[in-house]
Amino acid sequence: MVMSKSIFNDAAMDTNPGSVSSTTLFAIKEAYKTVRTNLILNLDDKPCHIITLTSSVSGEGKSTSSINLAIAIAQFDKKVLMIDADLRKKRASKYLKLNSTVGLTDVVKGNTTFDAAVNATKYPNLDFLSSGASVNNPAEILASRAMNVLLDEISKNYDFIIIDTPPVNIVSDALPLIKKSDGVILVAREQIITTKDFNKLISNLKIIDANILGIIYIGTDITQPYYHSKSYFGKDYYNKYNGYDFE
Repeated sequence: MVMSKSIFNDAAMDTNPGSVSSTTLFAIKEAYKTVRTNLILNLDDKPCHIITLTSSVSGEGKSTSSINLAIAIAQFDKKVLMIDADLRKKRASKYLKLNSTVGLTDVVKGNTTFDAAVNATKYPNLDFLSSGASVNNPAEILASRAMNVLLDEISKNYDFIIIDTPPVNIVSDALPLIKKSDGVILVAREQIITTKDFNKLISNLKIIDANILGIIYIGTDITQPYYHSKSYFGKDYYNKYNGYDFE
């Protein structure tokens, strides 16, 4: 399944619009709408879909992609919850500038309720659950029975749950959530991800039999040539690897 073939500057389509030109911003919005359309058309019909986003390493645009995808789906008249489950970095919570003092960890630990912790955003149909209080055992929190119970319960109230998870090659935190989800979308940034990183990411996901829905590939500029070296891969590599066809 092709998630996006657009190459664009990395920027949140609504969280930081002043940092890019109107032309680039339009391209970004359309790219995420394409991802949204492909996602909705290719998923089985069910009351709620849980979708995780992850990457191989830090700095690939995973959190901004999670936010933008959640916004795009909400604009399609779907009720969406986005969860910041990257408990170590908490970037999504920072980007959206919403209450991050109480959130996911507090709900899972039983210190508060979901209704008390969830944030309504300025975007219609989109709610946000921040990462919550810092914990010294994030992997255990995300793999806990309480986390599974929470997802089962809140799934009754949403059409989509989008979960921003930590990079798989850095920590193992994301794997239980990815396994429970209906599918995972990989975020890869040109000139950051390497062939070795990508192979390791795929291997880690195959171990848990993850349902890989596709890749959001973030490039630098559609007018610039693809970067190639022994370490980095671009369009040609993606076209050949595991059937992901970006043509």
